[in-house]
Amino acid sequence: MWLAVGALLGVFSGWFRLAQKYPDRREEVLGGHLWRSGVMGGVRMNGILNLWVCPGGLRVGLMKVFGLFHRKFFVPWTDITVTRRKRLFGTMAKLEFGHPPVASLEIYADLADKLARDAPGLWPESGRLPTDRPRPKSRLVE
Repeated sequence: MWLAVGALLGVFSGWFRLAQKYPDRREEVLGGHLWRSGVMGGVRMNGILNLWVCPGGLRVGLMKVFGLFHRKFFVPWTDITVTRRKRLFGTMAKLEFGHPPVASLEIYADLADKLARDAPGLWPESGRLPTDRPRPKSRLVE
């Protein structure tokens, strides 16, 4: 049953179409973000997404236990469009893969900002990206 549910989610999310159109390829990793959350094709993927920034594009994978048949896929930067919009619980970034889009992945804007910082000059979004905000220094009470 677990395998059947996983296969259905792969179909509904668009994962299998993306893996077919954008097969994984070996490339240097500039930054990795493991166990992240997002929504793909209406399928919520909480804490099971793995994203790697490479010079040629974005590699997307799932934790193996949740995606035994879900191969990683690699989308070139030229095939990614990013749009942001405010939602009830924060700003989201929608990454559309392909022209016209084959599927999309919606992630929180702070994760998109981290991906963009890992890919300076490569990130396919116009405009000025937010910079890292320094964390406030903790104060010791004496």
